[in-house]
Amino acid sequence: MTGPRASNVDVWVTDLERGVPRQFTFPPAHDSNPVWSPDSTRIAYFCAPNICVKDADGGGSPQVLLTVPGGVGYPSDWSPDGSHLLYLARDGIVFMAPVAPGGKPVRVGSRDGRSGYASFSPDGRFISYSSDESGRNEVWVQALPPATQKWKVSIGGGNVPRWNPIGREMFFVSDEGMMAVDVTLEQTFSTRGVPRLLFPLPTAMVETIRANGYDVSPDGQRFLLPERRSDAVDNPITVVLNWWTALEQGPK
Repeated sequence: MTGPRASNVDVWVTDLERGVPRQFTFPPAHDSNPVWSPDSTRIAYFCAPNICVKDADGGGSPQVLLTVPGGVGYPSDWSPDGSHLLYLARDGIVFMAPVAPGGKPVRVGSRDGRSGYASFSPDGRFISYSSDESGRNEVWVQALPPATQKWKVSIGGGNVPRWNPIGREMFFVSDEGMMAVDVTLEQTFSTRGVPRLLFPLPTAMVETIRANGYDVSPDGQRFLLPERRSDAVDNPITVVLNWWTALEQGPK
């Protein structure tokens, strides 16, 4: 997760069993959008203007994994075999970049619109993403390059797709809430049936998820969902009527 610190943003790691957070990155860099390596030993994240990687235990110094042209590259997923990262660049363009040095990023996702929230399928052969190429955001699945096949998954709008780690289901967010659809990963990708509402979500949370994403537990049974803080206190507003009369009377 990421957490603000004044004008700075840092990455934090929370022990879910103990409920204890610890700071993972530190000022002055802007650090955000962390993704875990498949073996959970490293974390890749955006460290403006680069993509960096650091040991998950917090030890050692961060290493620059990739310098992104334009200075914007938000990691979204790490491939199951550990060889590639997906990241979102400027103008809604998604790239798949090799983790090993010297490799060249390959553009994936939509060619006719803005893409986002790209993630690898559990078997590493497909990529899911959202795109507005049809005029509204929908969920798509694409075979890994150099293949060109793609499949539309959502019906009537969808965003922020995530795979169930067990590989037989996909999730995404619609105006109704969290949706699920059964999928098959065999010789090719296919859906089984139509998307169904898994559980409703408040409109405010849907908007927060669209802005920040969410995650699914390794067993596919729990969701990590963002929620807006409700403890912020607005400063009071004082309205003064007929204020000009006070000016006419002068100070007392």
